[in-house]
Amino acid sequence: KRISSPPIAALQRLRGGGTAYQQQPSYRRYNPAPEPRDTSRQPPALQDGEMSDAERVFVVQQFARQEVRARFLRRVFLIVALQVALTAAVMALVRSTPQLLYTLARASPMVLLAPLAPALMLQLSPSASQRPPLNYLLLAAYTVLQGGALGLATAFLPAELMVRAVSATAVAAGGLSVYALRTKRDFTMRGGLLTSGLLGLLALGLVQALFGGAWINTVRAFVGVLVFSGYLIYDLQQIMGGSKQRQIRPDQYVLASLSIFIDLINIFLHILHAMAARESD
Repeated sequence: KRISSPPIAALQRLRGGGTAYQQQPSYRRYNPAPEPRDTSRQPPALQDGEMSDAERVFVVQQFARQEVRARFLRRVFLIVALQVALTAAVMALVRSTPQLLYTLARASPMVLLAPLAPALMLQLSPSASQRPPLNYLLLAAYTVLQGGALGLATAFLPAELMVRAVSATAVAAGGLSVYALRTKRDFTMRGGLLTSGLLGLLALGLVQALFGGAWINTVRAFVGVLVFSGYLIYDLQQIMGGSKQRQIRPDQYVLASLSIFIDLINIFLHILHAMAARESD
């Protein structure tokens, strides 16, 4: 995976204080002394000084409203659906156009690395990820470049295998979405475990590159499916609300869409890898 995604702000209900008047000597005026705000229920990301108190109250109270959360979810899932459709169209174009495929193959390292540029800009620059239309343009650029890279990487795989991998990915994504919504387990607290799994996956890739071996190839494919399935649950729970430890801010819909899309792409690639390895055996 994964462009390491940056830390995402968790949003919970904020309980604020009012003002209280303390008794003063008669010759002095009564001065309103604000009660200390109870931050025990605030997640760390809302206590780090990134927002003023007024901004915190506004963001949390707005996002706690069901209609705001529902509108946010619709926007995220619509963006992800458009990304998937655009990626599929670009992949089909690359696979069906020999001249385009030949041109991309001649610059294959650049083509495969090109999606990193807009993805890193979105993840490392808050102003870029939250300011339309720049965020949409960067996301569209990433999607098109990723479609070209995937079209090049899968150019010589049979269409029937691609359809099977896409179908398996769709079924897995649907099941994981239902699980993320219904489970009482908070996967947003498992970021360290998922990072360890990702490092283990990278280690398997290094071992395979150095020593080869079909069994390592197969193990890496299945471990990859498990790791990115965990990441998909992690990212979904951050946008679904409830009492999760980490929740995403309502103005980070582009980052949320990017994270979910990257999870889906990696699940698809590892399923495709596992199926291709099985057929080659």
